Amino acid sequence: MVSPSPVVLLPARDEARRIVAVIDELQAILPRAQLIVIDGHSRDQTAAVAAAKGATVLAQAGRGYPDAVMTGLAAALSRGAAQTLLLDADGQHPPSAAPALLDALDGHDWAVASRAGTRSPGPLPRRAGNFGLGLLVWGLCGRRFGDLTSGMQAFGPRGLRLFAARRPDGCADANLRVLAAKAGLRVAEVPVTMAARAGGASMHDGLAGLRNLGRTVGACLGAARAPAPPWA
Repeated sequence: MVSPSPVVLLPARDEARRIVAVIDELQAILPRAQLIVIDGHSRDQTAAVAAAKGATVLAQAGRGYPDAVMTGLAAALSRGAAQTLLLDADGQHPPSAAPALLDALDGHDWAVASRAGTRSPGPLPRRAGNFGLGLLVWGLCGRRFGDLTSGMQAFGPRGLRLFAARRPDGCADANLRVLAAKAGLRVAEVPVTMAARAGGASMHDGLAGLRNLGRTVGACLGAARAPAPPWA
């Protein structure tokens, strides 16, 4: 069941042209949601247009996507969120899937939108990286995940407490799956068809993608070596 007032987190950097449509759709689907945009030092009008649409805008102090996620999770935790939704501001993650992810929190601590089994597996480099990371995570924690790089996620109270307390080591994707498995989180993967990115650059593309893959492998190994997180 969808909470009456879920918190929705939108990390954004230079997304002024795309974020308005995302906010409009979220407000139509989740009219009582608390929308929080984490502005990652945008050079355009991202913060201004988001505020004009009624979203709370937080200026990211640090740099990078993992830091933006942590900024948002801390804000959701401070608001005592029963349900928290995280999605990108560029339109690639469909707001229409929000209710299914939030509903999946009934009986689960963390729900992740998965391209697996849909008609949106992503470009070949991303599919190859996802396959390799899947084998790594399976070997490290004994659990299989269909989509290791999806950033569209929903958190219940246990998942929110865990991830807000344990800062990702420079990455916020496959390593979180290792952390979740070690902590005994109940995880649901929800099939979601995702659109191709409408513009800009993805952190999974080109040389940036290779660097991110290397950091992710290191972060997964670090998460596997770390002590199992205690529950608050």
